[in-house]
Amino acid sequence: MQTIDLAVSGRLIQLKSGSALALNPDVSFNVVRASTDAWFDFGLDYRLRSHPSYDLRAPHTLREILGEDKVYHVEAVALDVYKNGLPVGTVSLLVRPSSLDWLRRAQSVEALEDKILCMKKVWELTPGDEMVFQQLLGLLIEAHQYDQAVEMLKAALAEKDDPALQRKLADLYAKQDKPEQALALWSRLLPASPQDAQLLSDMAAAQEQLRRWPQAAESLDRLAGLQRGRLKAATLLRQAKALQLAGQTERAVEATSQAATADPQNVAVWNDLADQMGALGRRGQQLDVLTKAADLHPTDFILQQRLATALLEAGRRDEALAQLERLAAMRPDDAAILLKMARLLDEKKDRKRLTELYDRLGKLRPDDPDINFNLGVLHLDAGRLDQAADKLAVVAKAKPDDLDVQEAYFEALASQKKWDQAAEQAAAMFAANDAAKVAAIVYPGLAANRPDKLAAMLDKALEAKPAAKSLYEMRATLALDREKPREAAKALAKAVEAFPDDLAMAMRLAELYEALGNDAKALALFEKILDKNADYPEAQEHYLQLKTRMLSNSDRKK
Repeated sequence: MQTIDLAVSGRLIQLKSGSALALNPDVSFNVVRASTDAWFDFGLDYRLRSHPSYDLRAPHTLREILGEDKVYHVEAVALDVYKNGLPVGTVSLLVRPSSLDWLRRAQSVEALEDKILCMKKVWELTPGDEMVFQQLLGLLIEAHQYDQAVEMLKAALAEKDDPALQRKLADLYAKQDKPEQALALWSRLLPASPQDAQLLSDMAAAQEQLRRWPQAAESLDRLAGLQRGRLKAATLLRQAKALQLAGQTERAVEATSQAATADPQNVAVWNDLADQMGALGRRGQQLDVLTKAADLHPTDFILQQRLATALLEAGRRDEALAQLERLAAMRPDDAAILLKMARLLDEKKDRKRLTELYDRLGKLRPDDPDINFNLGVLHLDAGRLDQAADKLAVVAKAKPDDLDVQEAYFEALASQKKWDQAAEQAAAMFAANDAAKVAAIVYPGLAANRPDKLAAMLDKALEAKPAAKSLYEMRATLALDREKPREAAKALAKAVEAFPDDLAMAMRLAELYEALGNDAKALALFEKILDKNADYPEAQEHYLQLKTRMLSNSDRKK
């Protein structure tokens, strides 16, 4: 084949074999004739290779033949010429939708990637169209294809210096986490727009990200000057943080104070200001801040609690107690608050209110041994002996090795003159605690009221080795008080054996032996004392008197 003639929208176009023709999908075409090297051009046939069934002598469009979707995906179709059933030539029909076709296609497809593909085709066909540029740029940004968007903007800025495009490029750098490049562009734009709040905010964010705290504080200061209310307060708090990190503590406090003024209903601002005052050691100013904040926010529990703590730290006990009472009214079931109040009331020696407070605590924590102990002691001090004993009995059972608790319970029983129960309590105390300490507690009451039981307890305690010296002494004293000197001597003899260097103990035993008429034992003890200390007070005198008496008695017997 040499040529083929096509009618394209009524216009005759001649193509050589092997050539190509670009066609819009909506333009009609049909084959008019073809010429070959033969003498006669009879028996020629025309077919599209991909769609051979179409009669190409009749007009058709590529959209009709390929379908709506394929006209945007098929690059070209081959038109073959046959003679007597054999191929003799080919031309290519290039499928070329217009920019309007691609724009319509972009509007009809759903997938973001497909929209971008269509708009890129539109941009290729209309490279200077501003609307197309903005639409394609917006789609790329929406798809997070930032690199391509950046390249588009850089190419556009190479042709013209446009602040709007610079702003978009800076925003893209920020999205790409490139704060250095973004900040450079924003800084160039700032002189022309010094009152642009968004620009200042973006700059400050980049400076914060780059840890350029002084510059960030400056940008935030300028931004705050353009704002009001809560927005201004939030910016001032950011500035305060930047100033702190820049080492400008005084200015940071000033910025936070301004934030509190701008948004006094923001509790977090007051808390920040109080923290900063505390960090600087300005306890008085911190207390002033918390007092003002608490007045502004009477229902904020945390703020009210901080004020109570600050008052306590400042030593203002009465005000702290009043503040704790407000907290207790806000949270009547909070035992921690009541315990703090209890400590203050204890310092004030206000036993009436303290008892009332522990009654409340007891209802909140009925099984708390510490609360029951304190309540029992308060009842005991107030003479409410039955109530004291009831409370302390429970605590004593829960804390058998807590001597303070055991002593309080013993005193409650003793105060009620329940001596048998007191003796039982004393026995339990001896079993679980240091015997010498227990004996010192229970001796006065039991020696006068249950001496036999006390004697048995002391004897049992003395079986332990080693036993405390005071136990021997108390046992001896108890025996003497009961006019049982031989029991006393027995106890002191054990003491002298356990503590051979205690000359006072030995002297006491020797004197007791002498009083009992056991002169031999007394004399032997006096000799031991003098052997260890020849100048021991009265020992020599006793020794000589006893020795003389014994010799005299011996002479009489002769």
